[in-house]
Amino acid sequence: MASKAQKLPKAIKDVPEKEEKTFSFRSPKPDIQGLTPNEMRLAEALSAVISATGVGGKEALRVMRTIGERIEIPEDAEDEAFERVRLRSLGADVELRDAEGGGLSDSEFAARMGVSSRETIRQYRGKGLIFAWPKDMRSYPRGRFIAGSCFRGWQRCLRSSGRSSSSPFPLLVTFLLLAMIWTTLGHSTCCERARSPKLWLTRSVMATSGASRIVAPEPPTRLSSIHLPVCDIETTWFRICRRRYTSPLFWSRRGIYRFDSENVRWGVCYAASSITAAFQEVFGNKVRWSTPLDWSELLDSRVWRISIPPTFQGLNLFGETLTVIDATLQCFVSNYPKSQRWGAALMNHPANLDGVVYLGRRCGTHCLAMFGDDASPREYQKSLKTELLGDFVRWDGFWPMLDRLKVRIRSLPKRRRGASWSL
Repeated sequence: MASKAQKLPKAIKDVPEKEEKTFSFRSPKPDIQGLTPNEMRLAEALSAVISATGVGGKEALRVMRTIGERIEIPEDAEDEAFERVRLRSLGADVELRDAEGGGLSDSEFAARMGVSSRETIRQYRGKGLIFAWPKDMRSYPRGRFIAGSCFRGWQRCLRSSGRSSSSPFPLLVTFLLLAMIWTTLGHSTCCERARSPKLWLTRSVMATSGASRIVAPEPPTRLSSIHLPVCDIETTWFRICRRRYTSPLFWSRRGIYRFDSENVRWGVCYAASSITAAFQEVFGNKVRWSTPLDWSELLDSRVWRISIPPTFQGLNLFGETLTVIDATLQCFVSNYPKSQRWGAALMNHPANLDGVVYLGRRCGTHCLAMFGDDASPREYQKSLKTELLGDFVRWDGFWPMLDRLKVRIRSLPKRRRGASWSL
């Protein structure tokens, strides 16, 4: 590479954006394959109406999505639900890319990186040294450039690595590998940061319940002397796990979930009272922010059934229990540090609880937090039974559930695979 291509420019030039094109329907008789005669007549009629009104593609799709949401279908109709999710998911990939700042062409990416030839960029892309989107889109994520710079502090990274006079691309590869590790640990990437302002606006304007915020109480000092209303709980629970896990039982002490924390008596394993509730707890935040789910992530999910013994010593963290233990519902559905302190206090209670049933913040229904450990299993753990039900996307209630919850999906397949299991 030429010396100019090896140095990062002092100032990144702003490349003018290409004008957006507005697409509209021109032909009243579309050439569409795979439709029945009735469906073809409906398609021709809709195309004629759209052409006559002169609306653009964006407006036409919005109207069709709105009409699609109002069509009544049976609750358990998988094919109809799949088609509506497909309709709702139109443009999901483009929307996410726009939220990350859109894309850059070969020449625009070369200009921002200070490379004189766009052919050089194509060669690096061909060798897999830089990431690019498919050719039907503008190729390179704009999210790499924050506030006019390629990854904030990029020049400083180059200087500290001693590569200030060499190609930035090897360091870019290293950065992306670290980003993969970073996201595996549950943190956000630069692209997620780029789209976060749009998402977090929903929080900044939320109304409060009064002039001052209600603070949830801490575990009382007398908690150990309170007689807990231990009760019988449901014995069947569900958990959604990634394909690589051979068991749904994971006793967390990572301190990043509702009741687990470091240096406590027991780890915590979480489950939900239904498959839908488990889905809401795992994916609920994205759905609530209208963020399209990635189809590959759903494909990687499997559903497990967990059966607990009837002797399980559980405590309901709602209803009359709240008054008995000097708590409010907010103690267990607000910030994690507060609920983690309650979790540690309940683990140390003389009642020797096996777990607690709480209301999931995203699903609003019963979830289970079991107290246990792999190294030193508790007595009830010997009677725990787990059963792999199957791939999440092959459940016969999968598509009806997504339809009810108004879920959108990116990279959705054109055809639905049939269900292979049911409850």
